[in-house]
Amino acid sequence: MDLNADEVKIIEGKFTKKYIIVEKMFSIKLPAGLYIDGEIHDMEQLMYILKKALLENEVHLGNVYGVVNSTKIIMREVSIPRIEENLVQSILSYQLADYLPVNPEEYVIEYMPVGDTLEDGVEKLIILLICIPKKIVESHLDLFKNINLRPQVLDFTGNVINKLIYYNGNIDNQHNKENTIACIDLENESIGLTITQNGIIKVSRVIEIEKDVSSSALQEFKSVSGLEVNLNKIFEGIGMVFDYFLTREKDNNIDLILLYGTMADIEGIDQLFSNYFGEPCMILKKLNKVRSNGEITRYANSIGALIRIGGLKK
Repeated sequence: MDLNADEVKIIEGKFTKKYIIVEKMFSIKLPAGLYIDGEIHDMEQLMYILKKALLENEVHLGNVYGVVNSTKIIMREVSIPRIEENLVQSILSYQLADYLPVNPEEYVIEYMPVGDTLEDGVEKLIILLICIPKKIVESHLDLFKNINLRPQVLDFTGNVINKLIYYNGNIDNQHNKENTIACIDLENESIGLTITQNGIIKVSRVIEIEKDVSSSALQEFKSVSGLEVNLNKIFEGIGMVFDYFLTREKDNNIDLILLYGTMADIEGIDQLFSNYFGEPCMILKKLNKVRSNGEITRYANSIGALIRIGGLKK
C-alpha cells in the first residue's frame, strides 16, 4: 500500500524467490488535505475510504506492507569506525547527535550499509542513515490495524524501488541492475529520487514540488513545448542532487534515468528528461521477474514493498 497526497495505490500479490505475482492493482483517490507529506490529517475519514475500497475490490485482509514518502524523512550518509554489524544500531542510538541534529526519541532510526573507506589510516564503514518521525510510523501502523490489516513493514520509497531494481535482472530487457540507475518517482506532491547500483542506495532524496508545477497543473498542457517550461524547476532540484552525486567521487556516473509514478505517463516526458540531463531515459514498464497484467509504471513502489528485505519495523 503506497500512500500519496492525492491517492493510495494498492496491489495484492505474492513474493517468491523467482517472481513477484501481482493479482490485483487499483488506486483510491483522496480528498484534498486528507493526507499531506506523509501525515494523516483525518484518521477516521481515511479509515472509511480504505475500508470501503478494500471491500469493493474484494481484497483479502491479511498482512500489509506500507510505503511512505515525506520531506520529513531525513537521510544522511555518514562514516563510522568499522565494528561488528550487531553493534552498529546501539552505537547510532547513543551517538546519533554526532551525525544528525535531531532528537532520537522522536524518530525511528534505521541504516543501510553503503560501502567502506579508509580515513587517516582507519577503516570506516559508510552507512545511509534513515530517520522517519515516530508519529508518521505510528500513525500508519495504527491505520493499518484499524482497518483489520496486519502491518508487517513500513518502508520508504527509496528503499522499495532499490529492492525492486536489485531483485529483477533487467529492465525492459535493456538495462541490468549493475548499471547506476537514477530512479525518479514522479508524483503530485513530491519527487522521489533514488540513485542505485547493484542493490546499494547511493543517494536518496525527496524533492518537494511547488504548487504551480504540480501534476494537476502539468496535465493541463497538451504540448510538450508547454510542459517543458513548467518542468524546469523540477529539473533544477533533480540536477542539484545529480551534481552532488557525480562530484562526490571521480568515478561516479549515471547510466540511466528511470521514470515511474503518476506523472510518468505524460507523453514525451522521458525525452524531456533525456534532453535536459544528456543521459538515456526510459519509463519503467516491464521487469523480468514481475508477473502482472496491470500497469507497473504507477505501482512500482507497491510492487517493491512486497519484497521482504529490509524495511522499517515497529
